[in-house]
Parts: sequence; structure tokens; C-alpha cells
Amino acid sequence: MKKTSLIFAALFATSFAMAQNTASTSQTGNSNEATTTQAGSGLQASSTQSGNLNEANVSQIGRLHNSEVNQTGASNTSTVNQTATLGAGSVVKVDQIGDENTAFYEGWNNSKATQFQQGNGNFATAGLIGDNRDDFGGGSVITQRQVGDDNSATALRVGTNADAIKITQIQEGNGNIAEANRIQARNTVNQTQTGDGNKAYVFENNDGRLVGRSTVTQTQTGDNNYASLSSSTGTGSILSTEYSQIQIGDDNQSRILSFNPTLVATTYQEGDNNTALIDQSAADNSATIIQGDALNLSNDNTASIFQSGELNIANLSQFGNSNTGMITQSSDSNLANLTQTGNSNTATITQSGMGIPGLTPVGGSIPNN
Repeated sequence: MKKTSLIFAALFATSFAMAQNTASTSQTGNSNEATTTQAGSGLQASSTQSGNLNEANVSQIGRLHNSEVNQTGASNTSTVNQTATLGAGSVVKVDQIGDENTAFYEGWNNSKATQFQQGNGNFATAGLIGDNRDDFGGGSVITQRQVGDDNSATALRVGTNADAIKITQIQEGNGNIAEANRIQARNTVNQTQTGDGNKAYVFENNDGRLVGRSTVTQTQTGDNNYASLSSSTGTGSILSTEYSQIQIGDDNQSRILSFNPTLVATTYQEGDNNTALIDQSAADNSATIIQGDALNLSNDNTASIFQSGELNIANLSQFGNSNTGMITQSSDSNLANLTQTGNSNTATITQSGMGIPGLTPVGGSIPNN
């Protein structure tokens, strides 16, 4: 059974510019609903539904937008809302294959958003327009792909006067959660989770941004891994901030806390039940934690780095099982290296005096597989 759709072309026939609007809807199945509302110039919208009880809503106000929604299955919901009086041609494509999937998107300015869901019970939200109406600024690209069941991906309120944001969240498995929250400046956020029950978050500072030209990468392969990154307020002299968390195995936990601009913070864990924490509350520090690699699977290790001074470098590596390592540096320009190989070792380094004058933190590295 092919159902009739409801299509509005608001303010459609009053000018040449508005005559550029096109809207098409194709429905196959029962009790499907599609609504398209357009106002502006050069707008294009298409909705294709195959199955039962699917709902697609598109509302475009602005200029040069286009959107495509494809739904195959039952009880899927997709909402696209692009709003800009001087919009710069946003592109949105939503594909839903399966049952009871939900995809929302509201954009602004130059955003390009792709929502792909294959499976059942998946939920994806791209971004919300703020009061200052400049979210998804610059040449933003948002891609969220979910293959599996009961996954959730969110990139909310992305940008305030942002330049060139790119966010990619890919989840293949079941019950995974990935969230970007609010990002600003020339950031690239990439979260990839393969397995079940993984959680990855990227949060904001009080100004709603990660400072400088941040690059955030969180990759988890396995089940029930947890990775969290939180950046708070502050200013620093080095803007090339990088964050990386890569976990291969099961039940690993990794957290990076940065309360001022940090040059680099990296954790790498290969094995099971490992815990890593990097907490840097001052500017321009570098910290790296490595627990295990492809040749030395390591389990049940705990590693912590605390740096409250500036221009410090801390490297902590543990290969084996049930090791505990901690580095604490509370003044400036200190260098600490801690390496443990074997089982059930414990080591602590604490430095509170002035270190090496002119010490410059550099980016860390992770093992190659």
C-alpha cells in the first residue's frame, strides 16, 4: 500500500528564488508520515519510506539547503531542521535501516551532517541551534554512523562562532554511547567504538569550547570500555592541544582531565581491566600513559599522572599485570619517566621543585599495531 504524503512549500510561488524549491516524497507500506516545509531559494528535500509507521519531518528556512531522508523498516523517526536567513548551503542525509531508530538534526551555517543507522533502537542527535544562532559554524562536518542495536551518538550545541569543526562518531556493536557535547575553534573529534557496552565522552569548558586547534581521538575496541575527556576554563601559551585515548580489550577505563590548555595527553591500553587517569590543572603540560601493547597484553594495571605546574613532561609505561604507577608534579618544568615491566609492581614519582629551565613539552606517541 502506498500512502499519500503531506508536503508544504511555504512562500513557494512569490518570487523566482523561491521557485527553485523542490520536494519529493515516496512511501511504500502502511501508516507512514512525511512532512516537508520549505521557505527560501534553492532548497531541495526528498523523503523515501519503505515499511510501516515511519515518520520523516523536514523543515528548511534559508538558502541553498538540501536534505535527504531514507527509511527502511518500521517505527523509525527522522527530524531535520535547517534554519538560516543567510544559510550557506547545508547538506543533510539520513539513512535508517531497521526498526525503532531515531535521528534528530538541527543545523546552522555551513554544516554537513550524515546520520546512518543500521539496526534497531539506535538514537542519534547532531546539534541544536543556540540563542546566538551560530552553532555548527564555519565548514563543519558532522558524521554519525551506527551499526548494531541500542546505540546512542550525540554531538550537541557544537560551536559558537566556530571555524572548521569535524566530528566523526562510528559505533559498531550494541549498547554503545558516544557524545561530543559543545566544541569550538578548529577542532577535530573522532570517536570510534567497536564492540558492546562502550562509552566515550568529550565535554566542554565553561566557555563551551576546547581551546586552540584541539584534536580529540578516542578509539575503543572490545567491550565495556570507558573513555572520558573533560576540558575546563583557562588560557595557555600553546594552542596545539591534542588528546588521544585508545583502548583495545575489555573493561578498560581512561580519563583525561584538563583545566587549562594542555599540549598533549595520551593514554594507550591493550589488555583487560586497566585504569588510566591524567589530571592536568595548569597550562602547557605533556602526559603519556601506555599500559600494554600488541606483543605484551597487560591486565589489571593502574596508572595516574597529576600535574599542577606548567611545562611539565610525564611518561608512564607498564607492561605486565597488576602494576600500579603514579607521577605527581606540582611545580614547573619537571620531567618524569616511569617504566615497569613484570607483575605486581608499585612505583611513585613526586616532584615539587623547579625543574629544567626552558623545558618544552612535545607530543607523545603510541605503539603501532
